[in-house]
Amino acid sequence: MGNKYYIMVDKDNRDIRRELRKGMEEENKDWIISSSATGIRKGHSYVIAVSEQAVNDEKF
Repeated sequence: MGNKYYIMVDKDNRDIRRELRKGMEEENKDWIISSSATGIRKGHSYVIAVSEQAVNDEKF
């Protein structure tokens, strides 16, 4: 099984989540593993699972 990668985003920073979705659409990339870029809320942050492709992509 491959490694799992995550990013944490402040729950109030919607700009980053919006930019992730926009970047995925523009680059036709699968950076986010789940079906939405909102992730799982944990305290004051969202935990977003990202693909290995995202970790290795310079534009991510």
